[in-house]
Amino acid sequence: MKKLSAFLVLLGLLAGFGSVCSAAEKTYVKIGGNVKVEEGMTVKNAVAIWGDVTVNGIVEQDAVSIGGSVTLGPRAQVGRNVVSIKGTVNKDPRARINGNITEIGHMCISGAGPCCKGKYFFGKKILMFFGFLALALLFVAIFQKLTQNITVLIDKNILKSFIWGIIGSLLIVPVGFLLLISLIGIVLIPLEIIFVALAMLIGYFIFARFSGRKIVLAFKFRETSVLFETFLGLLVLGLIGLIPFLGFLVMKLAAVTGFGGVLIAFYNSVKK
Repeated sequence: MKKLSAFLVLLGLLAGFGSVCSAAEKTYVKIGGNVKVEEGMTVKNAVAIWGDVTVNGIVEQDAVSIGGSVTLGPRAQVGRNVVSIKGTVNKDPRARINGNITEIGHMCISGAGPCCKGKYFFGKKILMFFGFLALALLFVAIFQKLTQNITVLIDKNILKSFIWGIIGSLLIVPVGFLLLISLIGIVLIPLEIIFVALAMLIGYFIFARFSGRKIVLAFKFRETSVLFETFLGLLVLGLIGLIPFLGFLVMKLAAVTGFGGVLIAFYNSVKK
């Protein structure tokens, strides 16, 4: 507990120090709020953590939102890149960008039309499900030992896995911010995103196998394979996911708990 408290204090000091340095360099950084670059304003960078970035003026380098969206008005000018993590980039046709637009962790794909609308939506959902199913079964087939080890970890203490998943999820943005304010750490941000995405994906696969195993034991099926248990778990979770609100909640709990199981396994391997 003392170590955790010390870490949180250090995080706060670093965040404050980053804000001071950013102000001196005309970089606008805000944590837990929105950043607005009004018309007539010029800043070096515009960065929002847990907030949105709105640009109607000039950003000499990058406009970045972690946990929010970026909106570029008609008079917006961005010298380099526009990045939104877990959000969207909304650009007025008259806005000027000299770099790239990047959206990470959002379901919509630029240029693909309105999300979740249209007569092909249901077909796309089915294709996505079967693609996801095939990927999960492939992973479980190749990494059966890893799947079994993490399943056992979750089974032994599901609450511990859930708590680790919550803590890990809460630390994603602070860790990203710490990397962002250090010159060397900026290049590690993509690695953090890849690690978290893979850990959550693998965690969901393994939690599906855990769920399938529990169903098999509850109904006293004959001895089944890991692939069948994973398939059964994914199918049940997918059907539950169709239920409004409850389905969303169950899917999130599954993802967080599986993520926690992966983090525990990773920590145990590093500790050895």
